[in-house]
Amino acid sequence: MLRALDAVERAAAADSLDLSILFNRALILQRLYLIGSAERAWARYLAIERDRRWRSEAERYAQWVSRVPMKATWGSVLAAPPEPLNAATRSRIAALVRHAPHAARDSAFMILGNWGTALSGADTLRATRMLALARGIGEAADSIGADHGVALAVAAIDRASNAPARLATLAEGHIRLASGYRLYYEAQYEKAAASLQSAEKALRSEGSPAARWAAFYHAAADINLARFDDADRRLAFVLNEATVQEPGLMGKAIWARGVNQLRQGSYEDASRYYGQAEPLIFRAKEPENQGAISYLLSESLALAGQSHDSRAEGLRGLKRLSPYRSSNFLNNHLTTIAGFARTDGLTHASLALMDEVLSVAYALGKPDVIARAHRARARDLIALRRSDAARRDLDLASRWARRMGEGRGGDRVRADVELVRGQWLRATDPDSALHVLAGVAETFRTVAIGMNLPQALYEAGMAAEAAGQRRRARSFIHEAIDVLERQQAAFSSSEMRATFHETTENVFDAMIRHELLAGRPDSALAYLERARAPVQPGANQPLHTHVYSKTPPIAAIAETLPDDALFIDYALLNEQLSIWTFSRNGLRHHALPLRRDSIGALIARFTEDAREPDAGGSAARAQLFDLLLGPVREEMKGVHRLVIVPDRELYQVPFAALWDRRAGRYIVEDYELTTVPSVTFYTLARSRISRHSGARSALVIGNPALDTRSSSRLGDLPGALQEAEKVAALYAERRLLTGRDAGRETLLQLLPAHSVFHFAGHAVFNSDQPGSSYLAVAPDGAGADGTLTAREISGLRLSNVQVVVLSACSTLGPRPSRAGATAGLAYSFLHAGAPATVSTLWDVRDDATTPLLVEFHRRLRGGAPAAAALRLAQLQALRSEAHDARAPAGWAAFIYTGP
Repeated sequence: MLRALDAVERAAAADSLDLSILFNRALILQRLYLIGSAERAWARYLAIERDRRWRSEAERYAQWVSRVPMKATWGSVLAAPPEPLNAATRSRIAALVRHAPHAARDSAFMILGNWGTALSGADTLRATRMLALARGIGEAADSIGADHGVALAVAAIDRASNAPARLATLAEGHIRLASGYRLYYEAQYEKAAASLQSAEKALRSEGSPAARWAAFYHAAADINLARFDDADRRLAFVLNEATVQEPGLMGKAIWARGVNQLRQGSYEDASRYYGQAEPLIFRAKEPENQGAISYLLSESLALAGQSHDSRAEGLRGLKRLSPYRSSNFLNNHLTTIAGFARTDGLTHASLALMDEVLSVAYALGKPDVIARAHRARARDLIALRRSDAARRDLDLASRWARRMGEGRGGDRVRADVELVRGQWLRATDPDSALHVLAGVAETFRTVAIGMNLPQALYEAGMAAEAAGQRRRARSFIHEAIDVLERQQAAFSSSEMRATFHETTENVFDAMIRHELLAGRPDSALAYLERARAPVQPGANQPLHTHVYSKTPPIAAIAETLPDDALFIDYALLNEQLSIWTFSRNGLRHHALPLRRDSIGALIARFTEDAREPDAGGSAARAQLFDLLLGPVREEMKGVHRLVIVPDRELYQVPFAALWDRRAGRYIVEDYELTTVPSVTFYTLARSRISRHSGARSALVIGNPALDTRSSSRLGDLPGALQEAEKVAALYAERRLLTGRDAGRETLLQLLPAHSVFHFAGHAVFNSDQPGSSYLAVAPDGAGADGTLTAREISGLRLSNVQVVVLSACSTLGPRPSRAGATAGLAYSFLHAGAPATVSTLWDVRDDATTPLLVEFHRRLRGGAPAAAALRLAQLQALRSEAHDARAPAGWAAFIYTGP
């Protein structure tokens, strides 16, 4: 839908009077629940359209849109509430409570603040009316089973009705609570915290449950002031005190703990808290807050790199929040969705979303919200090179940010605005940009907003580089790396680290480029290894106990290498390919001025002609050799083993099938090849595998019987069954599971006890969510789906397994990122502790790969190391008389990863 919006916005910009464009634009805006923009778009269309049939259809859509926003507000109810409340007022209150129970609760606490003011001023009539109105709201909330917080607060006042001193204390507490709430929403967090602390003390002294709401908003203010530990203590206290009658309070306290984690960069923990809060918010009958949970989940998943889940939750949030036209959550969520469009390069769609954000922001009237809306809109205008309009938005953003006054809340918003201004200035005035961005970074350090600091440091580093201050640039980038590594270390799963890691690659690229330009290739390689450290396989095993930022020095690693081994390590930057080689003979570096997208296109051509066995007819195989191995030909002399560390798109290269035109041979004919995710992984896995005696026993899975739904979609694999039987026959100690016997629970029970695991069946790779990729096995019992996901495999303990062979389609599943394949199926076994895998780069035929894999296991069982066994099997395929066997599509698809 975002792509559709971008396309129609582009079309409308080119022809603003084309009726078909205007109709489709309005319809797309409506489908995305951009209600304000859709209303305006339908009005514009109807002002021009004259055809009765099209007008009729447009009018139906326009009527639907006009009914979505809730027009009712508390204004008329609060103006002059009668005493006692008449039926019409009660009906009005009930409708408002049903529409937004949480807004009703917030309004009730403001009304109780008015009650306290009236009571303190001896305005008995007004005090009585305010209390009656709050009571009515509490009763209406109770009648629909919503949070009972208001009714509990009113009950505490009723209990003190005959004790003037107690009433006076409660009145003062509610005045302070209302004042603190108002200050909090004006982003005056220091003042809000002081008022709310006083409110809690007074209300608690008289046993009012409203004290818990004062503590909650105090904690929320602490979060915005970066007092994270204080906030968490207060929220824990609120949750300990809250009762089953207060699901809204409990839900909001749990989600606030999530926000607290998110602000500290722990996106995984934030998502977990939001998930825990959702059922409580549902029980409290608070639909707007349910939308808020979707918004928060979408944001945290996006920050953690879970783009597919994030976007699905984002669309759900838009639908949930669309009726709340004056909602801060709607404003924030629209900004998040605009960020999705911006990430995808859909700038026109992002700008359209920001127009909607601005309409909501001005309806809210909050300076910080309006400032951020203009800031984000300016960023889109900059991308569209509309400089004058961008300058106007930035000036407006600054003007609204200045209205917030002093304090951390205002400082943070002003820093957000200046961050965009600094990015904008960098291209034309790097010195001014550096001044602005250095100040922004200092602000984020001061207010301890970890999620914003890395970007500010990166931008400041780029500005310093453009201004010729290279030492200062390095300092900024180095600090950004330190901050990012602390955030990554907080993730419990390798998948989260891998997907989040993709958002940090620009920072590491900047440091690698800087070190290379400074003539320090060894330091650049160390940073490259450091960039890969957080996503190393084996992170949940003793195999990887090193601290992420502490990678072994290359010189020390080189001393441990065999005499006949050469490491080839790649960094694929946007404008340059860097290649490091090292062995016992030392370290060398090569730099080639190659564009990343050019290499990507060459790799795609290689894949297209992989079915042809004639290497002479494949220019791509030879060109890739020239680019990737040609520069290091001299270092390759005299060695037998190549250990290759790819980068980004290079993970998709089957190095064994590169063609050396000078020698007239494939690389695999002269070298044993190993592909690994990093130098560190290789050395640690090598030390681990040496403690075992090799291939002793095998667990072999062949053509599992799938559930009805999967079997109709994936089909039967008779070739896989034959392959499994032939492989199992090679091992004296074996367990062969086929058909219905190849069940999930049986597999999980037997797998840790065997040194070799061979799977011949279906694998399904999920490029958006690699952790959800799975091996298709037989279901165990009714309702089981027969899937074993990469995420589940990563959590196993496979210290006995020595090699895993995945004879299925696309089991390596690399992505064009520095994380490569580390969140996919094959690497999930490495994460679980297996030191080596044989997996596939692309789809393979079950009947064509059997000879190759049987020969691999025959060599392995005979005592050959796994890498050597695979090479020998591939050489046999090359000498085959069968066309399909000789073609790289078959034998080159299999990649060995390990020591």
